[in-house]
Amino acid sequence: MFNVNKKPVNRNVNEFFLDFGKEFAKEAGSIIRADFNKKEFTLKEDNTPVTKTDVKINEMLIEKVSSTFNTHQVLGEERSVLKSNATYTWVCDPLDGTISFLHGSPTCSFSLALLKNEVPIIGITTDPFMDRLYVAGLGNGATLNGKKISTSNKNKLKNAVIGMSYWPGAQIELFNAHKNLVKAGASVLMLGSIVYSGNLVASGDFDAAIHPARFTYDSAALSVIIPQAGGKVTSLTGKEQRYVDNEIFGAVMSNGLINKELFEVLSKSIR
Repeated sequence: MFNVNKKPVNRNVNEFFLDFGKEFAKEAGSIIRADFNKKEFTLKEDNTPVTKTDVKINEMLIEKVSSTFNTHQVLGEERSVLKSNATYTWVCDPLDGTISFLHGSPTCSFSLALLKNEVPIIGITTDPFMDRLYVAGLGNGATLNGKKISTSNKNKLKNAVIGMSYWPGAQIELFNAHKNLVKAGASVLMLGSIVYSGNLVASGDFDAAIHPARFTYDSAALSVIIPQAGGKVTSLTGKEQRYVDNEIFGAVMSNGLINKELFEVLSKSIR
């Protein structure tokens, strides 16, 4: 259990927040592993599934943030606790890739970001099945299990590897983008979790990942991790975005080097 009293007086406060986030991510990963492939879910109003695991991790975060940092607020996919004039906001997707999780595919992830005055300053994600913990603090670079990582040096769309997520009823249509990226020579992989694909962008295994959601939960942490690894995270039109009010226009996460070609394709594909 995280102990708020272990903070030394001379310790950087962001390091304290990082330790809290990393410990929580590991605990969330243990829950995801323990519950994996259980076929128990209900459908939300948007017809997407939610499991007891989603709810359990979301509620656990609210409880631990409230008891450890009582002036902070939580923006969670399943439930939020918002406070007026809060300086810090924890943004959480407790289980990104729920359909994968339910159907035996271990391509699902936990994601947690910390915003200070609406600016993402910490990003933490975990791949609980490969025991991979991605961590970044603003200005400190990004790490995978404690080792520095960087995005790829691929500078052409041809033969680039791009992760993509979309689903029936997705807020932004990406079918044409998928088709046109393949025509441009890219390999487009759908792993069922944009956080999982974004992690691979940060470590240089993928060159980009594209997400159609208008919600911030999935991409807030990656908006810190990928830039700290040398890449870029923008909207589907290449613009910077806010991550506190839960209204974004999708996300493009990349090494930055393929962005010119990538956005040329996306501008012709997304309406």
